[in-house]
Amino acid sequence: MELGRNISVRTWRMRIRLILKQQQKGLKIILPNILKTDMRDLKSLENKYKMDKKKDVILKRLLKILFLLMIGIPLCLILIRIGQYAASAHKNAATAKIAARYQLPLLEEYEISALPINKEDFIDIAGLKTENPDTVGYVRIEGTPVDYPVLKNEKNQDKYLRAGFDGEYSVSGSIFMDNACYEGCMNTVLYGHNMKSGDMFSVLKNYTDSEFTQNHNIIKYVDENAISVYKVCAVFSAPAGDKELIHCLIPYTKEEMEALKECISSAGGAVYEDFGFGDKLITLATCEYTHKNGRLFVVGKLDGSVEFKRGDNSHQ
Repeated sequence: MELGRNISVRTWRMRIRLILKQQQKGLKIILPNILKTDMRDLKSLENKYKMDKKKDVILKRLLKILFLLMIGIPLCLILIRIGQYAASAHKNAATAKIAARYQLPLLEEYEISALPINKEDFIDIAGLKTENPDTVGYVRIEGTPVDYPVLKNEKNQDKYLRAGFDGEYSVSGSIFMDNACYEGCMNTVLYGHNMKSGDMFSVLKNYTDSEFTQNHNIIKYVDENAISVYKVCAVFSAPAGDKELIHCLIPYTKEEMEALKECISSAGGAVYEDFGFGDKLITLATCEYTHKNGRLFVVGKLDGSVEFKRGDNSHQ
């Protein structure tokens, strides 16, 4: 039925409501030609109007709920992440307290004057093993937050990707060693997260600045046998899936060491000191974001070490 083609919907609804009110009051209605229809049609139109209005109310409520979800879900995720960071910071502080309990005495017979070693570097790795058997060493860079035990799980290299020193979940994880490393290997490779909180290996991104590198070019690594001092010799970044780099990162031969140097050169890395086959290296690796799934590598060359005397680094 065509009613009022030239009348707006709003005007039409207003007229219907007026007619209905007048009808309820018993008033006699004289309809214009354009509104000549029976009350059943008017009632039907009024019901349709009410139904449309109800749908509008439901839609508005759904939009409000959707808006609240759009605000609430990200807020909840942010609060969860803040809680995870707080828990991780608490774990790291607890780990630092544990490490402080396992300090070895600085014995006078150690000749350390030629190396930048102090008493805090004499860490009882065997003692830390009693807290976590996966402990293999300790890494420190003075003037930075890098001051952590190094862990290695032979069965699952990624165990400490999201686990703290206590083995429980931690968003920042722990510093852990590549399972391909072995005692006496030419390159000890350590991994740690690039945390926004500044923990773990977040500071490594600053090594892309040469001035920062010059001021923080000493990496200390402690194991059960010695305190080793490395000087930063190269900094570079590469995709994590670089097959050539994966093959030569822990070199076994002279050719593989040369291949590692070529990888650094082709990546446009900064080389501060030459190194070659026979040199002992340490590499700290973390995430970086100039490559898709990128990694930043800070390489140190052994400058000297102090070996523990027999029994000095063994927990009693």
